[in-house]
Amino acid sequence: MISRMEKILLSETFIVGGYLPKESHADNEAIHQNIIKSCAMHKPNRFNEHILQDLKDQKWVYEYIIHHYRSQYRKDLISFGPYVGHLEKENQGSVKKNHLHVDSLHNSPDLTVLYFSKGKGNLIIEYSNHRDVSKTRIIPIEEKKIVIFNSDLNYYTDYNTEEDYRTYINFKSQLV
Repeated sequence: MISRMEKILLSETFIVGGYLPKESHADNEAIHQNIIKSCAMHKPNRFNEHILQDLKDQKWVYEYIIHHYRSQYRKDLISFGPYVGHLEKENQGSVKKNHLHVDSLHNSPDLTVLYFSKGKGNLIIEYSNHRDVSKTRIIPIEEKKIVIFNSDLNYYTDYNTEEDYRTYINFKSQLV
């Protein structure tokens, strides 16, 4: 007689996507303008991320993400560091990056949480599927879109083909 085998999940790589609902009171244009203003005021880090000025609308977006994630996946998110903004002009994209600090794992967020306030284009996320190590997922960028994924995944945005700025926020997060 064959005994029953048990499957044990060792890790999980995922991408969660959605949108800020229409009922939200967050002013998307105010968020867009705050990113532009903050980028003019603060020197960027090596990933061209700028620390954002406090804005209640940004907090409302993150609170929505926290509550939705908790109700959907039964896990809590907490902010890991300041909110950072990205501003990409016409013909600009982002550098390839991830947020895993291999030399200092306790200084690494669990998740990258992106909120796109304005613009179009594509978010490209790279991942491996065991032996197939060169996989990519292309996610269209749209206003009010939320994308959450493991912080060790490499990602970047393609070139902005619009005349207006493409802006988005990274709410780096820990799972608790």
